Amino acid sequence: MLKSTVESMERALEQKETKIERALKDMVSLKDDMDRRLFDKDEELQNMRYANSVVRFVFSLDLLVKIELILLHILVDFKF
Repeated sequence: MLKSTVESMERALEQKETKIERALKDMVSLKDDMDRRLFDKDEELQNMRYANSVVRFVFSLDLLVKIELILLHILVDFKF
């Protein structure tokens, strides 16, 4: 009787250990997935910042060209 109770408790303990090991593996997998998603989002953010910098640069160049054209027209008007 005592032996069967001990064996039953050992099986229950092994089952609990298996559940814990599975839960730990799931947690590690979840953490890896979250780290990967975080890395991807960070990369997206960096790309957006770069794109915004390029847009601002192009806008500045466009503005400079327009200013130069206006100044050129003014110069032409004053010469004639």
